[in-house]
Order: sequence, then structure tokens, then C-alpha cells
Amino acid sequence: MGKPALLIAVAVLSVLLLFFLPVDSFNGNHHSTEKSADSQSSSIVLDIFEKNEKKYLAVDEVEKKLGLHSRYKPEEGVLTLSDGSLTLRMLRGAPVVSRNGIYLPVDGKPLFRGEDLYIPLKVLEEGLGKRVEIRNGQAMIAKKRGSIETSSQSVAAASYQKIEVDELVRVLSFLDRPISGATVSIQDSHLPGAPRDYRNGVHEGLDYYSGTSTIQVDTKTPVVASADGVVVRADHNYRELSVKERNQLLRVAARHEGQTPAYILDKLRGRSVWVQHEKGILTRYAHLSQVSDHIQLGDRVKKGQLLGYVGNSGTRSGAEGTLEGLHLHFDILIRDHWFWGKYTEDERRDILRKVLDEISIED
Repeated sequence: MGKPALLIAVAVLSVLLLFFLPVDSFNGNHHSTEKSADSQSSSIVLDIFEKNEKKYLAVDEVEKKLGLHSRYKPEEGVLTLSDGSLTLRMLRGAPVVSRNGIYLPVDGKPLFRGEDLYIPLKVLEEGLGKRVEIRNGQAMIAKKRGSIETSSQSVAAASYQKIEVDELVRVLSFLDRPISGATVSIQDSHLPGAPRDYRNGVHEGLDYYSGTSTIQVDTKTPVVASADGVVVRADHNYRELSVKERNQLLRVAARHEGQTPAYILDKLRGRSVWVQHEKGILTRYAHLSQVSDHIQLGDRVKKGQLLGYVGNSGTRSGAEGTLEGLHLHFDILIRDHWFWGKYTEDERRDILRKVLDEISIED
């Protein structure tokens, strides 16, 4: 091809490019616009509210934009958030969150701003596997959920009500006593299921007091992990209730005819440590005087590891600042359910002694 013909061909090609290619192709913006559009279409944007260096999202906005279902029971202080087969449960004033009955190492304490309810951003990330990118003060939440690890060893949600005594002993057999040398109390009122005129009409857990549990306890008595597990609550920054605050909570509880609201019951447990174990089993260590500095939320602890020390926080004596009534309140839950109701008093004692006091089990 001659030189003149080549120049003509180049000129024609240039004209065609001007007519048929987008203007953005010449200023370098075409690729970035496409990428931005893809990012926007695959994510949902939510406004973030920050307080004390924590990021929160409005529950109403989460429900509307992410298609989740929320329910808040103000009389109980219980908030549930559902996404398909996953249900998260949070509690007013409590730094905990459970997913399908299994507690997670996440501070899920809801936040109130006037009448609006907010949840920590971490709840969506850790609880529902949402992939989140923070951009310009907003949360870009991917529409596609990430993978969620669920325990295959958990006792089925409904089966906890059907476990026979011997089977339950075997299910709980990996647990050990939370105070070295202590035994199950000889006093019936210290056992789970003991009648109460308050707090839902029954005592939830097992109490370890001086004199009734073989040993003497004081604020230097160590409380240890009953089994290997993950710390899902550690109340390092607990503030004791004043007498006035505690009495006000009790007055509110009294209006519920003995059915103490869940958020009030949580406050009455005082300073606590919770450990999530295998098989969906949770242990709670309540009324502590102190939490060990060597444990933090999310830590994996071993059986016998120090969690804290015996106290009376959350009780009347604790509010009054005395050392009366020192004891450990020890709870065992399965899939976040109190399961002692189907057993007789003798069966409860038998189960606890076989599990915690290491009385031999006949095969």
C-alpha cells in the first residue's frame, strides 16, 4: 500500500472511532464507571451511627433494606433478628448474642436512640456472615451472604426436652465442678428448679454457698471453667447496681406477676462470665466479685482455667456494699434453654452429683 493510501486509511479509521466509541473511552472513565456500577448493584448501603468507637446500624433500616425480620419485645427486652434459617437473639443491656441457641463471642448489646433501636455492625458480620465494607461513613453490605460455621455436635433444638436422666448425665459428663473441692449443695433451695416467689417462679441454677457445699467461700475463692470452651461474655467493666436502681428493677419485675423480665433477670445475676461449650451447652458463672484479667471475649479456655472469684454482685448485699451472701450461681443451659423443668427434685440432684461430683455412672 502506498503512503497516500495509508494516510487515508488512518484518517477514515479515526473518524469511525470518534463516532462509535463512547466519550468515556478517551478519558479513562469507562472502566471505573462500570466497576462502580457493579459494586453498587451487588451491595446494599446502610448508614452507620458511631458511639464509643463502635459502629451501629438502625434495626428498621436493616429490616427494610436487607429483607430481614426483626421482633422486639419491650416487656422482656429481647430482640430477635431472622435471616432465613438463622435467628439471632439479643438482650437489652446485655453484651451477648446467640445464633440458633449458640452464643457467639460478640458484644451484641442493642443501643437505644430515643425510640429507635440499633444493633452493632459486628452482629451482622459475625452473626449472619454478612460481608461489609466501610466507605465514606456508610456500610456497603454484600447481597450474597458469606459462609456460616455451625456446630454439628449440638444437641438438636427440640431434643433437649426428651433426654432421659442417664442420657442427660452422659451428655453433660464432660463438665466439672466450677469451684475446686466444692460439692453439690445439700440444701434443696440451692438447686435448679427450686421454687421462688420471683424470677419466673423457679431457681435457674446451682448455688455454691459456704457450709452447704463442703467448702467455705469468700471473695478470694477461684471460679474456674467447668470445661473447655469459648468465652462469650466477660463483665470486666461491670458497675454494681445501687440500692435505688435494684429496688426500681424489682418493682418493675413485681408488675409481671412473678415472671421477671429477661433483661432484669440478667442484671440481677450481677458480674458474670459465660462460656459456650460443645454440644450446644452454655455455662454461666454469676454474682462474681471479679473477672480474671487473663480472659477476654472470644478467648478459648481450658477446663479448670481461672475465670473469676466468688462474690455477691447483683444481690441486695452487693448493692449495699456488704460481704453477706457470698456465693457462686452456676447455670447450665442447652441451646439457650433451661431444661430442668421435666425432672423431679431428686433427679436434678442425682444428675448434678453424677456430673459435677464425679459419682460413678452405672452402665
